[in-house]
Order: sequence, then C-alpha cells, then structure tokens
Amino acid sequence: MDTGIIKKTNIKAVIEALMQVGEVIAPVRKDDYLVFSPLSSADAACLDYANSKLSPKGCFFPQTEVLFTYEKEGHKTFEPPREAKPGFIVGIRPCDSRALALLDPIFDERQYHDVYYLEKRKSKTVIGLACNEPQSTCFCTSTGGNPSDTAGMDMLWQNLGDRYLVRPVTSRGRELMAQLPHIEEAGQDDLARAQEQGEKALSKLPPVFSADEVADKLSSSFDDSLWQKIYEKCLGCATCAFVCPTCHCFDIQDENRSGQGRRVRLWDSCQFPLFTLHTSGHNPRPCGKERVRQRVMHKFNYFKVNNGQVACVGCGRCIRECPVNMDIRQIVSAYSVK
Repeated sequence: MDTGIIKKTNIKAVIEALMQVGEVIAPVRKDDYLVFSPLSSADAACLDYANSKLSPKGCFFPQTEVLFTYEKEGHKTFEPPREAKPGFIVGIRPCDSRALALLDPIFDERQYHDVYYLEKRKSKTVIGLACNEPQSTCFCTSTGGNPSDTAGMDMLWQNLGDRYLVRPVTSRGRELMAQLPHIEEAGQDDLARAQEQGEKALSKLPPVFSADEVADKLSSSFDDSLWQKIYEKCLGCATCAFVCPTCHCFDIQDENRSGQGRRVRLWDSCQFPLFTLHTSGHNPRPCGKERVRQRVMHKFNYFKVNNGQVACVGCGRCIRECPVNMDIRQIVSAYSVK
C-alpha cells in the first residue's frame, strides 16, 4: 500500500497504538496556546490546529539541558541519564519539519557530532501534518517550502475532513505504515481530494520574495544605510530567536556549589549584547543595528553560502510574537528590490 487513509473516528485508537510502542509527542493545549509535549493520554492530542506557539525544536534541542555533572575533588564527571526515548512526534507542520532537516547537519558535522541532539532526533519517527489553511503570517513558499513539504518527515498526514490521507516518506515511514491499525488503502476520490486541497493551500501562499535573489542582494548590503532604519524599532528582546524553529545558538554555563556542579547548555541569541562580548571588553556588535543585521544576514545569506539553503522556513512565528510588530518579510523584501 503506497497511500492509506485513517478515519478520524479511529485516530484515538491509532495514537493509543503508537503509545504502546513508545513515547508520543504531539501538540497539546496549554492555557490559550499549543505546545508539543509527551502525551499522557491520546485524548490530549490536538491535531486540529494552525501551529504551536513554540516550535517542536525543543523536543530535540531543549531550552536548558544538563550535559554532565561533576565533583571537583578527584576531577570526576558523570553523564546524566539518557533522555532519548524511542517513539514518535505526531502532527508536526511542514515548516517545522523542514527546520529539523536544516538543523540535522548543523548538529552532525564532519568533525562535530552533538550526541545530545542526535540521540533524541534518531529516537523519534516524525509524522507530519500538511497545512490546509495557512495563517496570514506564513510565507514558507518564499523560503523553499510548501504546505505539503515532506522534508525532515518519515510520514505525512493530510486532513481530508473526516479522514487523514497517509503517505510514507522514508523506509521508516513505510515500516510504520505497515504496522498501523485502522488503516485502509486510499481510493481515487481520496487522492483527488488531497491534490485539490494541496493546490488550494498553495494558492494562498504566493511567494513574497525570492530567497535566492535576496541572498545575492545581501552579499553587497553589509554596510547599507537601511540597517540603521530597520533596527531602530527592535527592542532586542530576542523573542524572534526563541520562537524560531531554526535558531540554534546556545551558551554553556557551569553551576557550582560545595565542590559539586553541573554543566548546562541554554538557548542564547545573537540579539543579546553579551552574546559577542569579548573578555577584553570589546564587542564587535555593540548596538542593535549590528545585531539585527547579523540575524538577517545569517538566515538569508551566511547560512545559504555555507549550507546551500536559507535558515528560515517561513513559519511566521517571529512575526506573530514580536512585541513591536517587526515583520521579517518586509525587511527581506526591502533588500530584494534594491
């Protein structure tokens, strides 16, 4: 079977079957927003949603993470218990899944393998959920994605109203599909309906700019006077970085007490002045202009030069959550027409 369907009346039983195999992480409601969290009950999963407030990046790259503990006497170090539990992450949107595909090579370079990220990443089968109703702040088609993009996924589900169309993407996804309960072979009507919905969603997201053209324009814009105007609105709060599914800067801190301690990794941001402050007191990015420029240049120029793709997936979280309504689409578009 290449393509299947799961009726929504059976989705609870399917999730319960997955929970019998391993940990299931899915979008769940917390107060008035949604976050990705391990399920304690299949009823908690919320698959009828636009997108989560925070990206599921934190499932693999937590906001804080103990790397090891130590005792000064004897110079002893101890590894923390491994937290990578085999299982599934269900309902991830194509933009967030694409972000994982961008992060994978960053944490798995030729000479640098981040076992903390990689063990968690390899332990989870990724089941994505196509977007039928993109939000007004979405712009994935401007950054190389689309509402049915399968990058970073093992399996894609598509909401067809009373059922989900199920497509395996990887061999891992095909193995899972063969084991899923309550799955039936998709009919021609299901496939036609899925194609129609996919085209409809795509038509709602005309590209705002060309990522390739912007990358080229930014190469000669480092000293452009427009940065002075752009940064003046920014508060430097780094909300954009913390909700971003591709931002991956971190700090390392040692916490000591009575001869014992632990080394902790924490999310950090290039929008903070301390991020680049040297021990000498010199700071190569002393004010907001340099820091805002760094964020835009890194995402749309430096990352593309080094990795072949821009480090933005168009999820729109930075636009929705910015306290002063900065819009990355407007900033990038301003340089695309220069």
